[in-house]
Amino acid sequence: MIFLKKFISSGIITIFSGVFLCGCTTGTHKVPQVSITDEPVTTTAVSTTVSGEDRLIDVQEGVFIYDKASTLTNTEYSECNEYAKMLYKDYLLNAAVVITNDLEGMSTDQYAAEAYDNIFNGMGSGILFLVNNDTQEDILYKTGHCQRFIDNVSERDELYCATKELVVGNYKEAAMIMMKLGEKCPKNVIDNSNIFSEDVTSELSGSLDVCANKLALIATNNASGISNDELARMYCTRRYGEGNGYIAIIDKKTRTVTCVTNGELSPEITEIVSSANNIAANNDFIGAANKLVSGFGGIPLTISERTTELSETEDESAGEDDE
Repeated sequence: MIFLKKFISSGIITIFSGVFLCGCTTGTHKVPQVSITDEPVTTTAVSTTVSGEDRLIDVQEGVFIYDKASTLTNTEYSECNEYAKMLYKDYLLNAAVVITNDLEGMSTDQYAAEAYDNIFNGMGSGILFLVNNDTQEDILYKTGHCQRFIDNVSERDELYCATKELVVGNYKEAAMIMMKLGEKCPKNVIDNSNIFSEDVTSELSGSLDVCANKLALIATNNASGISNDELARMYCTRRYGEGNGYIAIIDKKTRTVTCVTNGELSPEITEIVSSANNIAANNDFIGAANKLVSGFGGIPLTISERTTELSETEDESAGEDDE
């Protein structure tokens, strides 16, 4: 995670730009008063909290932008929220922006982590950009494979650009800059359990992109309490809606492969999944993924390896999946 105190003025940004490009990522800013030509965004919160339980965010279905400081217009809010929805559907990534004037006594990282937990139940791979007008420190909170695919250099550079937008009160552009980092993650392989290396994940995603049958692969160490079949169906609805497409889950904990689609699997696909499941049972997760890729019409990787089993402690610390 990278912290960035906002600059006190755009002039200071110019003076210190050379320093920031060399790796420094802190500063201060003060947002000027600007006229708003569009109506400020207003929404009626439909809280999903348990009665009596205090939460930072009143979560609403289909809402990923929480502007508690009332800085965005309706148009700006809609553009940001639609982009976050795209990441949620097409990349199967959780993405959110929270803008607040009050950290409620928490540190920046504590607030961001709790906000993410409120919105996404703390699960899955995702990002949350916290614009913090309280202590003037902003943060990009990352979970799951976003921690691996959004590198520190890219994060630092984009956070620098986002801060320049915040200096002039352009919260929408700042939010979009940070959310677009999500596109650095592979689109067709979501590795929530570090089964694959970054290179293997990217290559598998590219192979799946040209498959005759649409397939997205979820690598998990499922500790959510939801069965892999149910979890796969949630992802399938999220990614494909009522259209054609397949979701395959490789579970590192159980060494199994689960595949679902809208409707019944054909005998040919069932046989492919069964073969991949047998390969995964021997701890060869790349081999299992290759079997799926080739069976669905893609080009398998030229490597295969037997992966050693994580210790029980490591298993328990691995990330859980989201809906």
